[in-house]
Amino acid sequence: MVDAGVRRVIRQELVRSDFGPVTDLVVSGEVESAAVLFGAVVDGVDADLVHRPAAARVGRRRFFTEGCVDIWRGVHLGDELVAAVHAAPTWAYIDDLIPQIEAGNETVDWLRAFCRECVQVQELAVHPRVQRLGLGRELIGHVERDAKAGGAVFLNGFVADENGSAEFYGRCGYAVGPENVALPPVVLNGLPTVHPAYLRGRWFFKRL
Repeated sequence: MVDAGVRRVIRQELVRSDFGPVTDLVVSGEVESAAVLFGAVVDGVDADLVHRPAAARVGRRRFFTEGCVDIWRGVHLGDELVAAVHAAPTWAYIDDLIPQIEAGNETVDWLRAFCRECVQVQELAVHPRVQRLGLGRELIGHVERDAKAGGAVFLNGFVADENGSAEFYGRCGYAVGPENVALPPVVLNGLPTVHPAYLRGRWFFKRL
């Protein structure tokens, strides 16, 4: 673990040109490396690679998310992956919406449009020793461009208050909601939203 004093020295010595370009982590085969960097299991299109119990749900999700963006981008310092982001359709609602289709309340086309247009920043991580060098903002910029090119209308996400990330997204031009308040329905194609009681933090969003 690098202490704060050493991190300050590293930050002063490093500049953007010391890092590699933003790369596609699916192409480079580093999705699992990104999951390690995130410090948590990633539950998404590639969940069968990094989270075996989730694999049973992935097949249904892939049917509705076919053709939707699934963005994995990263930045390296030498051979080390030091910053990464994953953005994909808003997974949390897909399993809840499938019964609505089965009951005839919604259509498959509506859910596919929801998956295409409502994209969520699932994870964003920058290694502590290279923070405050603009890497997070650069990765979010790539996500915004790629998501918009893929048909996304809104980008949203959730952050815990204690890590200071809400301020980061505010500086990047996102609307940041009050603590423990659900996203506005317009962000999710008019879908009524409810903030899960077990989550403590803030939602953020931006129209692309």
